[in-house]
Amino acid sequence: SIGVQMKSEQDQLGQSIALMTEALRMSQFESEQRDWLKTNVVEISQNIQGKTDMHNLADTVMSLLPAMLDASHATFFVWQDDTHTLLLKSHFACADCKLSEQLKLGEGLTGQCARDKKIMRIDDVPDNYLNIQSSIGQAMPKVIIEMPLLAETELAGVIELAFLTAPTEIQLTLLQQVAPLLGMAVFILQQNSHTKKLLEESQALSEELQAQEEELREANASLEMRAEELSTSEEELQVQQEELRLSNDELIAKNETVEAQKDDLKLSAASLAKQADQLRQASQYKSDFLSNMSHELRTPLNSLLILSDMLAKNKDGNLTDKQIEFASTIHGSGVDLLELINSILDLAKVEAGKMSLDAHRFPVRDLSDAMQRSFAHMAEKKGITFRLEHSGDLPEMMFSDAMRLKQVLKNLLSNALKFTADGDIVLKIERIDEAQISFAVTDSGVGIAGDKLNDIFEAFQQEDGSTSRKYGGTGLGLSICREFAKLLGGHITVQSEQGKGSTFALIVPIECATPDENKQNEYDQNQDDQCDSDLIISQPESTALPMQQDETLTAVDNIEAIIPNPLDDDRNHISATDHTILIIEDDEAFASIQQDMVQEHGFKAINALRGDHGLMLAVEYEPDAILLDLQLPVLDGISVLDRLKQHPKLRHIPVHVISCMDQDTEKRVLQAGAVSFLHKPARQEDINAMLDNISTFIKRDLKRLLIVEDDDKQLQALTALLEANDVTILSASTGADTLEILRNEHVDCMVIDLGLPDMSGEEVLQLIHQEEDSINEGHVLPVIVHTGRDLSEEEVERLHGISKSIIVKGSYSTDRLLAETSLFLHQVEENMSEDKQRSINKIRASGSDLKGKAVLLVDDDIRNIYSLSSYLEGHGIIVHTGRNGIEALSQLEKYADDIDMVLMDIMMPEMDGYEAMREIRKIDAHNNLPIIALTAKAMKGDREQCIAAGASDYITKPIDTEKLISLMRVWLHE
Repeated sequence: SIGVQMKSEQDQLGQSIALMTEALRMSQFESEQRDWLKTNVVEISQNIQGKTDMHNLADTVMSLLPAMLDASHATFFVWQDDTHTLLLKSHFACADCKLSEQLKLGEGLTGQCARDKKIMRIDDVPDNYLNIQSSIGQAMPKVIIEMPLLAETELAGVIELAFLTAPTEIQLTLLQQVAPLLGMAVFILQQNSHTKKLLEESQALSEELQAQEEELREANASLEMRAEELSTSEEELQVQQEELRLSNDELIAKNETVEAQKDDLKLSAASLAKQADQLRQASQYKSDFLSNMSHELRTPLNSLLILSDMLAKNKDGNLTDKQIEFASTIHGSGVDLLELINSILDLAKVEAGKMSLDAHRFPVRDLSDAMQRSFAHMAEKKGITFRLEHSGDLPEMMFSDAMRLKQVLKNLLSNALKFTADGDIVLKIERIDEAQISFAVTDSGVGIAGDKLNDIFEAFQQEDGSTSRKYGGTGLGLSICREFAKLLGGHITVQSEQGKGSTFALIVPIECATPDENKQNEYDQNQDDQCDSDLIISQPESTALPMQQDETLTAVDNIEAIIPNPLDDDRNHISATDHTILIIEDDEAFASIQQDMVQEHGFKAINALRGDHGLMLAVEYEPDAILLDLQLPVLDGISVLDRLKQHPKLRHIPVHVISCMDQDTEKRVLQAGAVSFLHKPARQEDINAMLDNISTFIKRDLKRLLIVEDDDKQLQALTALLEANDVTILSASTGADTLEILRNEHVDCMVIDLGLPDMSGEEVLQLIHQEEDSINEGHVLPVIVHTGRDLSEEEVERLHGISKSIIVKGSYSTDRLLAETSLFLHQVEENMSEDKQRSINKIRASGSDLKGKAVLLVDDDIRNIYSLSSYLEGHGIIVHTGRNGIEALSQLEKYADDIDMVLMDIMMPEMDGYEAMREIRKIDAHNNLPIIALTAKAMKGDREQCIAAGASDYITKPIDTEKLISLMRVWLHE
C-alpha cells in the first residue's frame, strides 16, 4: 500500500511539472509573438517614414508586408479624391495577373471594401479565381483578404492579399495594426503633394505678378515719353490742320468733279446693262428662231421623207424604174436638206455650250481604217490618189469622242476631194508629244488665198462666195469643225498657198478632258437610285436622221462608223467553234463585270456601248445570246429588241434583258420575245444562273413545245403546223396532265386552249403562275393562248398578266401562231421550210400585230397628217386625227375607250402638245393611255419636258417610221 501511495504521488508530481513546463512554453511563445508583432510593426513604420513618392511608398509596403504575412499575391490601391476612384500603385507577385488599373467605389470586392471601409475575408475561394504560379508549380489561393486603409475615418486606400493557407491570428493582428499606419502615411503624402502643388501655383502667380509690375513700370515710362511727343506733335498738328483746310477746299472742288463723272458712269452702266439685256434677248431670239426654224423646216421635210421613202420602196409594185429613181432622188435630196439643218443646229448647240461629248476609249487605227473605207473609193472614182501615213510612235488607244473626230475628219477630207481635181490627198496621223495627236489632211488642190485663211472658219464664209463660184456648199463645214475641235480640247491649223494645195491639221488630246462620270470605271451600286420607275426610252439628242431599220442592220456591210472596243473584248479572237455572247450595256463598269462573268462561263464576249452599235455587231457576229440593257444611247433597248425580233437572221437569238425598268416594262419585253428579265442591281448569282441557262439552251439540240388541246383533230392540225426537225412536240388534253408534265419536265413554250374538260385554261395558267418557282424547273415559260371564242376586255386583261401572247383563232391565226412559237422557241428562220418562212413573212409584212389598233394622230400640219396616216393605215391601223390640243381632247371624248394610243405633236396653235398631254393625264380613264410625243425642235431638254408633261415616250422629226412602229409595238403589244 505504501508503494502504491508513492507511485500515485510521483504521478501527481510529474503532471505538475508537465503543466508548469507547458505554461512556461506558452508564455515564451506569447512573448515571441508579441516581439514578432512589435518588430514587424516597427520595421514597417521605419521603412515608410520619410517617403515622398506614392509609388515608392507602395513598392516598399509590397516588398515587406506580403512576406511578413506569408501572402502569395498582393495589390496596393490608393484613393484619389478628385476622381473618386481607386488607382493601382503597386502589386506583389502579380506579373501575369489580369489587374484592373482603376476601380470605382463598389466595383468588385476591392471597390466594395473601399465603400464599406471594413475588412473583408473570403474563404473557400473558387478554383478559377486566381492561379498562383512559380517556376516549379502552381496552386489556387485559399483565402482572400481586403483591408481598407483609413486615416482616422477618411479612406486612403485598400490592400488586397491572397493566401495559400489561412493566415494566423498574429498575422491578422499585424495587418490590423499596420493598416492605420499605412492609411496615415498615404494621407500625409497626398496632403504634402496637394500642398506642394498649391505652393508651386502660388510661386507661379507671384512670378507672374512681378512680371506684370515690371511691365507696368515700363508702360508708365513709355507713356511719359509719349506725352512729351504728343505735346510736340500738337504744335505740328496745328500747322497741318491749316494745310488740311486748304486741301479740303481743293477736295471739295474735286469731289464735285467726281460726282459728275459718277453720274456719267451710271448712265454708261445703264446703257451697258441695256445692251447686255439686248444681247441676252438676241440670244433667246436666236435660240427660239433655231427651234422654230427646225420645226418649220422639219415638218414639211417629215412628209417629204416618209412619202418619198414609201414610193421608193414601191410596196404595191406599180411604179416604173424611172419613177422609183425619181422618188429615191427626192428622198436623197431631203436627206441632204436635213443634214444642212443638222449642221446649223450643231453649230448653234456648240456655241451655246449645249453639246456634250460621248467619249470612249478606242483604237487610233480604227479611225484611220474608217476614213480609208469611206474615201479611198471616192478618190479612186475621181482619179485622185488617197494615202494614209502613220508615225511609228502612235498610241494604240485614245480616249475621245470618236463620232465627233470622225465628223471633223470627214469634213476635212470631203473638202479636200471637192477642191482637188488631180494629184493626191494624204491623211497623216502622228504623235506631237506625250499628250497630243495630229490628224493632218494635205491636198494638191486649188489652195486658199492668204487673206482668206481666217475668214473660211466663220459661219457661211467661203474662199469664193461669188454668185459665179465654181464650188458649192454652205460655208458651215469648217466653222463646225473648229467648234468641234474646241469641244474635243484641241484646235485646227491651216497652211495653204493658192494654186498649190492646203494642209488642215486637227490637233487634239490623246486623253480627252471630259466630266468625271465619262471616265468612271467602277460599278456604282446605287444604280437603282438612277433608274426611272416609268418606261422612259433613251433617245439621241443629236438631230441627225436616225437610221432606217434595214440601214441599221446592214450597215456593217459598208460600215463607216467606228464601233469602240473600250473593254478589249474577244471580237478579234473568235473561231468557228466558239460560242459568243453580245453584251449591249452603256455602263462600262457593269459591262466589264458582265464580260468577266461571260468569259468565266466559257463564252467569248463582245461589247457594245450603244444600241445601234449592238445591232451592227449582232448582224456581223450572229451571237449565241444577247444580254441587253434598255436605257441605251442613240437607239434604246426596246427598239433594239424589236428590230432583232423583226430580222429574219437574228430573231432566233435568245435575248436576256438586264435593266432597272419597272414590272410593266418587264412584261412588255417578255411579250416582245425576250427570254428573261433581271432587275438592276442584278445579283451575281442571278446572272450566273442566267448564263447557266444559256449554256443549257445551247447544248440542247431540240426545243420542247407543249400543245394543250382536247380536240384530237385540232391537236393533229397544230402538230402538223408546228412540227420541225429541231422541235419536240408534247401534248396534253386536260389541265391535270398539263400540270403533271410541267412539274416533271422542261418545256420551252406552251400553246394552250382555254376550253378543257377538267378545268379552264385560265385556271391552269393561274396554277402555273402560283407555282412558278417550281414549275418547269423554275424557268420562265412563254405561254400562247390559242382560243376560238371571243374574249371580254376583262378576260384579256387577266390573261395578259399570266401569258406572253393571246392569239384568237380565225383568219391568219395559224400564220401568227407559227410566227409566235418560232419566236419563243428561238428557231432559226433560214432552217424552216419555205412555206413556213412565207407565213412568217406574211405576218411581218402585214403588221398584223398592230392591225385594228386605233391611234389618235394630233398635228397642225395637214401634210404630216396625210403622210403618217397613209403609213399607219398601211399597217392596218385605224387613224383618228386632230389639228391641236383642243381637238385632241374632243376626239378622246368622242371615241371614249376606242383610242389605243395618241401620237402628239408639240408645237400647235391654240393648245400645244405639252398642255394637251397634261389635260389628258387629268382624266382618270386616260392615266395609262400610251402617248408618244412628236417634236421637230430637237433641242436639249425637249425629251425631259415631254416626259414631265405626261408623254409615255418621245421621238423626233423627221420621224424614223420603223422606230415609230417599234415603239408602238412595245406600247400596244398584246
